[in-house]
Amino acid sequence: MDYPTRPLQAWNEAAGLRKKIYQDITQAKEKGKILVAGGTAIPYELMGGFGDFELIAGETWGGNLAADNDISTRCLEELEAHGYGKEGCGYYRLFLGSMFLNYGPVSGFPRPDIVVQINACDSQ
Repeated sequence: MDYPTRPLQAWNEAAGLRKKIYQDITQAKEKGKILVAGGTAIPYELMGGFGDFELIAGETWGGNLAADNDISTRCLEELEAHGYGKEGCGYYRLFLGSMFLNYGPVSGFPRPDIVVQINACDSQ
């Protein structure tokens, strides 16, 4: 049985929304928001007590960088040049490598105001 296929109709819209998320992250401080670094499982209720914030999450940041072989290779090599090994989580290796490179999806690596992290994996 054959099933019809077609390109994802919302792909361009999804790409635009993702770009906006990264723009919001890099412009957080300019807009008076706190920039929080951590994982996607941070305690949002706790962070809400600090006011408006944007989250630079290692998993999604690293996943976005992984889509580009050239930049992901540069990030991993830069991290290793700083003495970190290959045994860590791939997302966080890309996240930290981009920090050392001062590279981000829409501009340089934004410097967080605070890091809030639960221990979801050893790298985090």
